[in-house]
Amino acid sequence: MEPAVDTALRGDGAQHLGKTLLVSADEIIRELPHLGEPERRAIQNALLEGANSDPEIAKCDEIAARGAAILDRMEDEDDARP
Repeated sequence: MEPAVDTALRGDGAQHLGKTLLVSADEIIRELPHLGEPERRAIQNALLEGANSDPEIAKCDEIAARGAAILDRMEDEDDARP
């Protein structure tokens, strides 16, 4: 039998739900500088996956990537000129 879910609030506002710890966005942002590069990349990837699940955001990202590719090509052409 599973133990009951503990929903007691801690003094800092974080909430424990069983083994899951819920924290505020401010707390997460404050902790980011203390994380290593692999942890920050994992968080970044998770955020991007979530954003890309929204069709409107995915379309905007696609358009932005195309625009960036055009600018990159233009810069490369400028760099290749004598």
